[in-house]
Amino acid sequence: MRGYKRYRSTFGWLIWVFEGFDPTQTRTAEEDIFYLNNLNAFVVNDDTLRRSKEAKRMALDCWYAVPHRKGRLIANEWVMEKIFLDQLTIDPDRQLVFFHDYQSRRESLEAELDVSLVRQAFHDFWKEYGAREAPEAKVAWAALRSRMKSYIGKHHASLLGVWVVPECGYRFSEN
Repeated sequence: MRGYKRYRSTFGWLIWVFEGFDPTQTRTAEEDIFYLNNLNAFVVNDDTLRRSKEAKRMALDCWYAVPHRKGRLIANEWVMEKIFLDQLTIDPDRQLVFFHDYQSRRESLEAELDVSLVRQAFHDFWKEYGAREAPEAKVAWAALRSRMKSYIGKHHASLLGVWVVPECGYRFSEN
C-alpha cells in the first residue's frame, strides 16, 4: 500500500484492470486493488475488445459498489456498467481514477447517520429532562451540547438549527 501511494505521488495515476470480476468471490489482492480505485473494478476482456474496435475508443466493464443505508448501517450493492475510458473521472486532489464516486457517497451517508444519531440523542434528552432546571439535566445538556459541537465541527451548523430551544433555556452556544 505504501509503495502504491509513493507511485501515485511520483508518477501519476494507475488503473488496474481485471480479465473478469465477480464481487461475490474476491480474493484479498483483488480487494486491495478495487479499494484503491474508489471501489471500482475495471474489466478488459474479449467483449470490451470488440466494443472498443466498434466504437474506436477503449471500452471497459466497470463493477462498482454503491453504498446505501440499511437502517443505521451502510451496505454496498454491486453494479456493473459498460463504459469507455474517457468516462472515467480523474481526481488529482484525492489522486483517484474512478467511474462511480463511492467515497463521496459513503461520506454523505455517514454524515446522515451522524446527524440522525445526534438528533436521537436530543430527542432522548428532551423526553427525559424537558425544560427542567435540575442539576442532572444541566450535566446531560452539557454533554449533549459538546456532542453537537463536535458534529458541527465536522459538518454544517445549519443542520442543527432545529435543536435550538431558546424558550426553554437550552441554547446551543459557547456560554
